[in-house]
Amino acid sequence: MIPEDISKRFDALEMIVAEQQQVIDDLNEMITKQWKSQDVLKRQLTKMTDQIHDLEESQPAAANQKPPHY
Repeated sequence: MIPEDISKRFDALEMIVAEQQQVIDDLNEMITKQWKSQDVLKRQLTKMTDQIHDLEESQPAAANQKPPHY
């Protein structure tokens, strides 16, 4: 037979563990969403970088011209 005080303490610990597990699950879900978002942003950045590179390559080479303020 477990004394009532120990039983109450055990129940309180079980509640704390359950709450902590919920927090861990919520944080895990949040991290997963952030990773997915980060992957999308990386792909977009790579695409834009490639587009800029393509635009730079398609431009004619600039001659050594003096700036307009000369």
